[in-house]
Amino acid sequence: MKKKSLCLTLGLAIIALVTAPAAGQLTNGDWETGNTTGWVAGANPLPTVHGAGWFWDAGPHTGNYGAGTASQGGVSANEARQNIAPPQGAGYYTLTLTFWAEIVVGHSSTDPFWESKVEGELWVDGVLVGSDKQSTVNGVPIGAGQWAQKQINFYGLVNTSIEVRMKYRADGRSSGTIPQAYWAVVTSDDIVLNAVKDADTQHQVFSITPDHAMTDLPDTNATLTGINLDGVNVVNLVGPTTIVGTSINPVGPGYEELTVTFPTTGKPCGIYDLVVQKPGEETKTLEKAFWLLNPNSADNLLLNGGFEDPNGNSQDWYGIYERDGTVHNPDPLVVEGTHKYSVALTPTNLHLDRGFWQVVAVPAGPVFFEGYVSVGPGTLATNTATIRIYDGRGTGGTLLDEFTVDETTERVLYDTKPVNGWARVTLSGNSTAGDITIEVDCSLDSGPDFTGDSYAAVHLDGFRLMTCESCSTQHTLTPGQTWQATDDEDPQLVITGTNMLEVTGVRLVQIGGTGSFIYSENLYNRTATSLTADFDWPVAGAPLGTYTVITEQAAAGSNCPSQYLDDALTIACFDPTSFTTAPVSPSSLTKPQPATVELTVSGANIDKLDEVKLVWTPEPRPAGDRAPYWVPTIERIGTLIDASDPSNVVYSFDLVNAQAGKYKLVGTRNDVCGSPSEVLDAFELLLPEGDNIVVDGGFEDASSAWVLTPDPENTQKGDPMPGVSIAYTDYVGDGDPGNYGYPKISGIDPPYTGDEVLFARGGNYLAGCYSFAYHSDDPDLDYATWVSPNNGKVSQSLGLPNGPGNYELVMTYWVRIWDQLWVGSSLKASIIVDGVEASSTTIAFPGYGKASQDGNDPYTQLSVDFIGAAMSDITVEFYFQTKTVEADYADSAATTAIAIDDVAVFGALACGDPFADADKDGDVDQADFAMMQACYTGSGGDVSDECRCFDRKDSPGSLPDSDVDNTDMASFEDCASGPGIAADPTCDDDN
Repeated sequence: MKKKSLCLTLGLAIIALVTAPAAGQLTNGDWETGNTTGWVAGANPLPTVHGAGWFWDAGPHTGNYGAGTASQGGVSANEARQNIAPPQGAGYYTLTLTFWAEIVVGHSSTDPFWESKVEGELWVDGVLVGSDKQSTVNGVPIGAGQWAQKQINFYGLVNTSIEVRMKYRADGRSSGTIPQAYWAVVTSDDIVLNAVKDADTQHQVFSITPDHAMTDLPDTNATLTGINLDGVNVVNLVGPTTIVGTSINPVGPGYEELTVTFPTTGKPCGIYDLVVQKPGEETKTLEKAFWLLNPNSADNLLLNGGFEDPNGNSQDWYGIYERDGTVHNPDPLVVEGTHKYSVALTPTNLHLDRGFWQVVAVPAGPVFFEGYVSVGPGTLATNTATIRIYDGRGTGGTLLDEFTVDETTERVLYDTKPVNGWARVTLSGNSTAGDITIEVDCSLDSGPDFTGDSYAAVHLDGFRLMTCESCSTQHTLTPGQTWQATDDEDPQLVITGTNMLEVTGVRLVQIGGTGSFIYSENLYNRTATSLTADFDWPVAGAPLGTYTVITEQAAAGSNCPSQYLDDALTIACFDPTSFTTAPVSPSSLTKPQPATVELTVSGANIDKLDEVKLVWTPEPRPAGDRAPYWVPTIERIGTLIDASDPSNVVYSFDLVNAQAGKYKLVGTRNDVCGSPSEVLDAFELLLPEGDNIVVDGGFEDASSAWVLTPDPENTQKGDPMPGVSIAYTDYVGDGDPGNYGYPKISGIDPPYTGDEVLFARGGNYLAGCYSFAYHSDDPDLDYATWVSPNNGKVSQSLGLPNGPGNYELVMTYWVRIWDQLWVGSSLKASIIVDGVEASSTTIAFPGYGKASQDGNDPYTQLSVDFIGAAMSDITVEFYFQTKTVEADYADSAATTAIAIDDVAVFGALACGDPFADADKDGDVDQADFAMMQACYTGSGGDVSDECRCFDRKDSPGSLPDSDVDNTDMASFEDCASGPGIAADPTCDDDN
C-alpha cells in the first residue's frame, strides 16, 4: 500500500512510493523479481513469468512481470504454492487473499467441460478453507488487458501454516472432432495475502472425545480440545438434563486440551450441548456435541446400513435418481469386498449426480445417525457427498440435520479400511412423525481427459440409525408461576404442576446470563401436584437478575425432557448502590490543584463501592471529522477518607497534571449487586483565567524565545525547529545530503510547498518532530540515509514574571501524532524550576499502531501543573523522541510525526489564603509578619512583584494602590492567628 509522506520533496523517494507494490505476507506475489522466487511447484510445474507483449498481448497487471501459462491446441496446467508460518504465532486470524487474473482465448467451444482458469486457494493447517477463480467456461472469449480481481476471506484458528495455491489451466483444444487448434492464455499478478491476528484471549472449544456414551456404563472421562482453556471452571452437558462435569483439568503447554469427568451413568438418553465457561467471560457452546444412549436404543435401525450384502447391493435402499430427474434402479452402486463391504460410486469420464434413501419407522424422540464417507478428488470440480436426515417420509419431511463431505473434510481410519481416509458423519434431531428418512446425495465429476480415463469415487459405509424410547410419564408445570427474593435470603419455591413426584431436580439459569446453573439443595413437601425447592442463597458469584426455573425428570431410562418456567424468579439486591444526579461535591475545581483534593460522592450505599474514579471524557469531534487513533486515557482513582455517612462518602483524588475538561464518575462494586450506572459530566476541571505568559506559543512569528537543542546521540537528520530564524541549523547528521528532516515549523515556503499548513491546529504554523524509515533495493535509497530516529527538544525560559515566590502554573499544549509505526516514540512536556525538572507528563505511544496517512488526525489538549516556590527561573520544555522501524516488506516507507501547537502557561505568583499566610503553612504568625515587614513601603511607595500579595484594597470596591502601608498592615492584623493555630480563610474577603 502506498503511503503519503508529509513533506518529502526528493524526486526519487516520490517515484519509489508511487510504484511500490501492495503489501502482504507473500514473497514475490507480484512476480517482480522476474522469476518464481518464493514459489514452489505443486501438482504441476511452475507457471511462466513473463513481461508485456506475451501471447495475445497478455501482459502484467502492474509493474513489469506477471505469471501464467498458454496452450495451443491442447491443455497446459501449472501450479505455484507458497507456505507461510503464522506471522504472530498460533491463534485466531483474519486472512484475506486477493489476486488479479486475465483470461484470453481465441475460440468459442461448445464442450460443457471446457474451461480455462486462474484459481486461487487458501489452505490453513493443511485444510482448504476458501477458493475463488476467474474462468472462461464454454469458451467465452475475453480480450487482453481485461483484468478481474478475486478475493478469498477466512477467519479462524491457525496453528502451523497458511498456504496459498495458484492454479492455472489454459485449454486451447477444439471442440468435439473439429480439427482445429486455438490459443488459450491465462495470467495472474499482484497476489496479496494479509494476515491479522485476533487479540481476543477468550477461551474457545472445538471438540469432545468421546462424543457418545451408554447410560449403563461407568461415568464418562472426556477430553476437550480448544484454546485458552486455563481457568475454565464450568463444563456441563446440557440436554434432557444437565450433567455437571467434575475433575476439570486443563492440560498442554498452550492449554489446548481439558480433561473432565461426566457422571453419565443413569442419566436420560438424548442429545446434549457442551457448555464451557470461565469466570467473568461469556459461555462457549458446542451444539449437539454429545449423545447419551440407552442400551436398548443402540441397535442399528437401518437395514443393510453396513452394505454387507454382496449379492443384493441395493437391498433396502431406494429412489436412486440421476441428473435427468428420472428414478432408476440402484445400479451402478458397487459393493466392494476387499475390506469387508462398502458401497462405491465411481464415474469415469463423466459427471454423475446420484442419490438414494431409506425410510425407517422410529418412536417419537431423539434420533442419532452415524456413518463414514470417503470422497476422492475430481478432475475439474469438487466432488461431494451430502448426508441428510428428515423427520417424515422422503424429502418432503422436515430437514433435521445434514453434513457434506468433500476433498477437504478431516479424515480418520475406519475399521482398517484405507480408502482415501474416512470422514465420520454424525447427525441428530428429534422425531415427531414416526418415520425418519436417510438421504445420500452424491455429485462426482471425473471430466473428459481426451488422453485416457479419468476416475472419481465416493465410498459409503457404517451407516447407523439409533433412537431413544419415548417418555412414559411426563411431569408438567403450571404456567405463570413467579417468585421474588433478595440476595440476603434463601429462596424457597413452591412449584405446582402434574406428575410432580417424577421430578428429580430443580435448577435455575439466569436470563441472558452466563449459562451456569444454580441447583436446589433440597426438595421436600412432595405431592403429585406440588413440591418445595429450597436454594441456599446467596451463591458465590451468582449475579442478580431474572431466572428461568427448570425442573428435571432424570430417572434412568425415562428420557423425559425438562420443563421450564421462563422469567419466574427475580433476585434483587438488598442494598443497591446508586448515584444522585449531582454526585460529586464540589462539582468543579480550577487547575492547578494539590496532590490531595477531597471530594464528596453522594448517593445510596456509596460505602459499598470497592472503587471510585473520575474518567476524563474528551469533547466530541466536529461532524465529519475522523476519529482519532490515539486518545489518552486519563483517570483518577479515589482514596477512601471518610465513610461514616454511607450516602456521602469522602474520597481524596490526585488531580496533578489531570487534563482540564469534564469527567464522568465511575463506581465499581465487586459483589453480586453489581455497579451503579456511570454519571456523565459529574465533575469538571477548569483552566485558570488570565494571560498566557509564553511568547509565541502558537509559533506564528518564529520568535527567538524558543531554543532548539538537538540530541546528537539520536538524531540522524533534522532537528526540532520552532522558528524561521532557525529553520536551518548547522547540525547535520551522518549521511545527510541536505537536512531534509522534520521537525520544522509547518507552512514555511521555501522550502515547503505549503501543504503542511493544513496540519497546524490554529493559524499557519506548528512545531514538531518527524522520522522516516525507507527500505529499497535501490542502493541510492539506502535505509541508513533516512531519518530515524530524529530526537531533540524545544524550550523557552519564562523567567520569573512576578519575581521570587510561590507560583501556581498550568502549561497547556495541543498534541497530535500521525502515520504508521509508532514503536518507541514519545513526547515529554516539562516545567523546569530553578534548573530542576519540577513537573512533567510523558505520552508513550502504543507498541504498535497506525494513524492516518493523510495527516488528518485531530489534536488532543494536555497539561502540566506546578505548585511551589521559584527563586531564579521557570522554563518550559518539550522533548520529542521519534523512532520509525523499517517496514516488514521491501520498497515500503513508514513515518512517525509528533506535532505541538498553541502552547500556553497560565498563572503567576500565588498568594496564601488568607493573604497574610505568606509561607502557606496554615497559620498567620511571626514568620509571616517578618515577610510583610520586609515588603513594607509606606504610603506612596512602590511595591515589588514578590510583595504584591501584601498590597490590599484600602476600602471595599477600590483597587490595590501599589504600596504596602499601614492600611495593609491593619488587614494583616485582622487575620493574625498565632503559631499552629489555623487562620480564618475568610478574614480578607472584604479586602
